Amino acid sequence: MHKVLEFLGIKNNPFYSKELKGDWLELFVNRVNEIEEFDWFIESGRTVAICSKQGIGKSSFLSYINEIILSEKDVLSAKFNFDFEKVDGNEFMVFLRKILFELLYLFKSHRDKFPSLQKIDFEVETARLNKTVTFEENVKRNFGGKIGIDFDLNKFADLMYPALGKNDTLPKIHAGMGGDRSKENKAITQIPLHNNETIKDKIIELGNLYEAPVVFLIDELDKTGKLFQDSFEWSKDIYSLLRHCREIFETSNFIFVFSLDIVFYDKKIEANKDSDEKNIDIFGIIEKFIKLDRFNLKDFEIALKKRLDIAQPDNPKRFYDNARIKLHYAFTRGNSRKFMSWYENVLFESYKKKDRSISFDRFFDVYEKELGYSFSKNLRSFFIDMANNEYVKLHTVEKKDLQIFVDEKYINENNGFYSFVVK
Repeated sequence: MHKVLEFLGIKNNPFYSKELKGDWLELFVNRVNEIEEFDWFIESGRTVAICSKQGIGKSSFLSYINEIILSEKDVLSAKFNFDFEKVDGNEFMVFLRKILFELLYLFKSHRDKFPSLQKIDFEVETARLNKTVTFEENVKRNFGGKIGIDFDLNKFADLMYPALGKNDTLPKIHAGMGGDRSKENKAITQIPLHNNETIKDKIIELGNLYEAPVVFLIDELDKTGKLFQDSFEWSKDIYSLLRHCREIFETSNFIFVFSLDIVFYDKKIEANKDSDEKNIDIFGIIEKFIKLDRFNLKDFEIALKKRLDIAQPDNPKRFYDNARIKLHYAFTRGNSRKFMSWYENVLFESYKKKDRSISFDRFFDVYEKELGYSFSKNLRSFFIDMANNEYVKLHTVEKKDLQIFVDEKYINENNGFYSFVVK
């Protein structure tokens, strides 16, 4: 990588696409209106959904809310996501125990400031949750994996309690808390197993020890596990999961912020127009919706300049001009993730072709690979002309050659004049 950067004349490579968090939040731009909307909503709602297309910046927005906005307000908050393949009876526990783990960690980190939190025995609570996880994994491995039992830990634990007694432990079950097994056994002795209801009750109980609201920002709630499903069809499973946790949303001192695909926002608007919201179950739980639109061209100019400051190029003009930004914005459709990752690909193409000028051809080389379109010399010339001018007429290309770009809404055609679809 050092040779590539040296050839390109930059000291750092900040162009790759990644969620902005920590020090990278210095690159965060705009979203002023959405942040104000968020501030207003969390005063009145317990559940808020942040909606946008993939790559627009939901994760970065949640990180900014968590690390900057809520931190400045001294609001306790945690941002995390889940990794499960589908929602079934057992996944409720995955969801609930993750919330409880995050809550315990959050309260433990702040117990010195709040006397009420010092009442919590963090070692016992963590050991109990770890023990429950280990119990589930042991039974799955020893029974479900061998003979295919459809295992429901919640029901199984309930069945075991009468036989074992609430304070008994199962043999050969350990919490994985460290290398010293004797200390571990002492830590989990007399600690009963959790089930869905006891985890839920514990979350509510702990939440009541803290006077102010605690904000959980749950990223990509609808993403994992529905790779080949329609986003809104998957909402039935999401609704089942959230409904199971409704008591936490309604009776406890928490605010939940979820990131969801834009389809949920669109359905919300559709429901409002049709006065049929009651038939879309998920809207009975998620109270407020905020839409994140793609950034406009000006925002991307600001974002790219910020990254160039980090890159420290020896000649910034080689990397940046309005025509290149406009061209790149048009073909990435203003998608934040594509914009930066494709820009990095442009730089690599320039390195491969030993083109230190980073010419327009390097951009088209990337578009051909990413979009699967062929950009002839005449097409490239035409699009460069469009990037330099607001409207252009046909000159070196035929109308039929542009039709696919019109159909795919990369460009507009109006009375023989063409322009990029750019906000």
